[in-house]
Parts: sequence; C-alpha cells; structure tokens
Amino acid sequence: MATSCVPASTVLSGYTQNFADPMSKHNTAGIVISVVGMVITTLFMLLRLYTKAFLAHIFGIDDVALTIAWMMSIALQIMVVYLWAEKTIGVHMWDLCIQQANSSILLISVCSILYIPLMALAKFSLLLFYRKLSMDRWFKYSVYGVMAFVISYSIALAFSLIFACTPLERNWDITITAGSCVNKGRIYLATAGLNAATDVILLILPTPMIWQLSVPLVQKIGLACIFGIGSLTLITSLVRLSLLPPMVSALDTTWAISTPAIWICVEANLVIICGCLPILRLFFRHVAPRLIGEYPETTASKPSSRGKRPIHSVAELSILDGAQRRSAASKQYGRLNEWNEIWERDLGGDADSEICTVDSTGRVVAVNKSSKSPSGSASKHKKRPNAPIWCGGQVESAPRSPGPSYVVGRNDDGRYSLRPSAA
Repeated sequence: MATSCVPASTVLSGYTQNFADPMSKHNTAGIVISVVGMVITTLFMLLRLYTKAFLAHIFGIDDVALTIAWMMSIALQIMVVYLWAEKTIGVHMWDLCIQQANSSILLISVCSILYIPLMALAKFSLLLFYRKLSMDRWFKYSVYGVMAFVISYSIALAFSLIFACTPLERNWDITITAGSCVNKGRIYLATAGLNAATDVILLILPTPMIWQLSVPLVQKIGLACIFGIGSLTLITSLVRLSLLPPMVSALDTTWAISTPAIWICVEANLVIICGCLPILRLFFRHVAPRLIGEYPETTASKPSSRGKRPIHSVAELSILDGAQRRSAASKQYGRLNEWNEIWERDLGGDADSEICTVDSTGRVVAVNKSSKSPSGSASKHKKRPNAPIWCGGQVESAPRSPGPSYVVGRNDDGRYSLRPSAA
C-alpha cells in the first residue's frame, strides 16, 4: 500500500508515517456518542410523531420541518461515523493517501453544508411552536423577526460554503492549485457564532409568556425546565465556537476536526430533542397521566375532591389551530379558573340589556337582564355562537379567582376577554 500511495501531506519531524494503522484520536468515543445520540433522538422523534399524528390528529408545518431536520441530522452523523470508522478523520494528513484525504474533505464539506439547514429547520419548528403560545402582537412579531433572521443567515452561509472556491472542485481536491477560495474558516466561525446567538434568543423569548400563564407554579417551573434544556444546545454551540479557531488555522485538517465533529453530533441530536420536548406532555397525559399529576381522560370532566378540575397544558392548546384552538382554550381556561360566578357587564343600556356570564361548561353566554326568575336569578341563557372566551393574553394572565374588579367584556371583533372593571 505504501508504494502506491502518495501521502496527502509531508510528515512532520518526530512523527512516523503509518498508512496501515495510523494513530487516531477520538474515533471510538465519537462513534459511540453519535450512535447512542441517534438512537435517543430517534426515540424522541417517534414519540412526537405518534403524539401529533395519532393522539392530536394534527400534523403541521412545524412537524414537517422538524422531521426533515431529524433526517438531515441522521444523514450528517452517518457520514461522520463512516469517516471515523474508515479512519479518515481523527488521523494525521500524512497518514492518508491523497485519494483518501480528498474523499474525507469532500464528506466534511457536505456535512458542513448540511449542518446549516438542519439547525435552521429545527429552530424554525421551535419558533412555530412559540408562535402559538400567545396572541400578543409584540410576541408574534418577535417570533416572525427571529424566523426571518434565522432563514436569512442560513441561506447566506450555505451558499457561501457551497461556492467558497472557484473552481468548485477545489473545495475538496487538495491537488487543484488553480483558482481561489474565500476564507472558509471565517464562514465556520460565523455559523457557530450566529447559532449561539439564536440559541440565546430562543432561550429568552418564551420566558415572559411562561410566567404570565394562569397555571400552578409547579407547571410553570416544569415549562421553564423544558425550555431550559435548550440551554444545552447553547453550551454545545459555545464549546464548538471555542474549538473552531485552532481548527480553521490548522494545516492538519483531518486531525484537527475530530473534536469539533463530536460536538457537532451532540448539538445535532440535542436540537431535535429540544424540538420534541414541549409536545411530550400530551403523550404522557394519554399514556401515563399520573406521572405528570393529571387524571386520566375519562375523569377529565369530573371535579376533584377539592373542587378543581384538571388543568390542560399550553402545549396541548398549541398543537391546535384556528377555531379548534379557540374552542379548546374556551373550555380549558373556563375549567382552570372555575368560572362559575357571574361578572356583570352592561352591553346595552336599555331595560333588555345583557350581562356576560360563564356557564358550568365554560362557555360564555349572554343573559337578558329582563329575564329573571322569581328569585331574582338569571333563568334563561341565550348562547352566543362563535364568541368563545378569547384565548389571548388577558385570559392567560387572569387571576386565579377573579374578583369584583374583573369583568368579562366583548371586544370589537366579537370575542370575549377578561378586563379590569371600570369601578
């Protein structure tokens, strides 16, 4: 093999060239970490897909985006594991033939390009989930702004790597000296830096919405922990960012890339897992509700011994869209706050003006003031079709037991919301 192999690099003094059994770095550890990570990530992804498709019966754009990102993650890691198994990364350049080095650099280039849309799609999926957490305009615009930022820099970075060299083959063929290349090391650093920055944004963005939810403190802490797991991707981004400068300046590319490759695989797995976590509460509510402190579905409509009905999480509402989400929110927030009192709101001014009330099922109904029973209580309810309780910020941030200072009022768009009393 040695007589027919042209070394890809000149051996440094103090090293012995070994084509048959080259010295390697992190190869076994990298393979184990990647394979275990792929198995765990695939399990999380299957649970998410099962929950959305068979329990919620909704499969949206966020699911498509995360599924594609997961497939890219698996493809990327298979290529990296292959390089480790073939000992074409984690080994010195002078222990490789030119053909081996070219093949290794080609796959490294493909992985570098594939990593960009993988991270973009995973973050896009998570942002689509964020968008359903609140109806507040500022929050939705913030989410859309982050989406546009992620998509824009991802497209720019991907094309910068694809067309980094002229001719194109110079990206991976070390024998081509004609033409020119941009500084690919700066593109790698920009990719890591921008991913770390967006990880920080994704960690901070939902925090105000979580603490405004009208759910018990334990559930708020649970939601915060779910989103806090996203900080692990931030840690991996920062670690990889710290490892890149010595790698991009190294001439011994195949040796230097071994450690960053491990962190790329870890990050590719964590970002998919983080995208699956918010939906898994709905899965456990169906298969093991007591593990998360809820009652089985069959008892969902029955009050507990303390008079409280089980609380339905925001993750469950977030998988619904449009009228389904508004209708579900109407029922669940009605249960959450036990709206069995009447809050009066004069909507007219004449003798037949109406007041708003919430009945035992959580629906907002209009009661004609002139229709009173002999005891003085409202006896007839006139249902308001297409006017559920608004599932926006006012209801989510409502107090646990609204007192006389809060009333249910009808907005200009026909929906009802909880608002402070004029008194």
